[in-house]
Amino acid sequence: MREAIEVLNQITRPIVGLGVRPRSLYGCGLMLDFGQEMVEVQQTSRGERITKFGEWSFYLSFGNWSIEKYSRQLAYWGDDESRIEKTLEELYGKRFAQARILNEKFDLAIEFEVGYSVQIVSDLTFENDQWNFFDAEKKGFIAGPGKTWRYQSRDLP
Repeated sequence: MREAIEVLNQITRPIVGLGVRPRSLYGCGLMLDFGQEMVEVQQTSRGERITKFGEWSFYLSFGNWSIEKYSRQLAYWGDDESRIEKTLEELYGKRFAQARILNEKFDLAIEFEVGYSVQIVSDLTFENDQWNFFDAEKKGFIAGPGKTWRYQSRDLP
């Protein structure tokens, strides 16, 4: 556990002070991008697939997330789309302070300036990754499945 905390602290250090570009994804997913916007074009049988992501990104796929300000919930993964979008607009541009792994289930607190945070409670009933952090070196810190983690080459969401 200690090693996971140290690795996450080291690889998130370059984004301290950078503004976030949050966006909701299909289902209950959430992406938090930082740094320069990157674009990847892949050829598929249906044509080109264009993927945009930040130089650094948190990708929340499974697990329950909420966005809070001074511990007061503003929106969560199950809210209606308009409330989520309004809250993401409010979070946009807030500077990253730190990411803290809270326990061995990899619950996570992503903290920003002025009391904003994204709280993630892992859902261990899924045999999938709970959340990922992709760095500028195209490597990903992947939490899950279960109580496992790894730091490896980037596989785009």
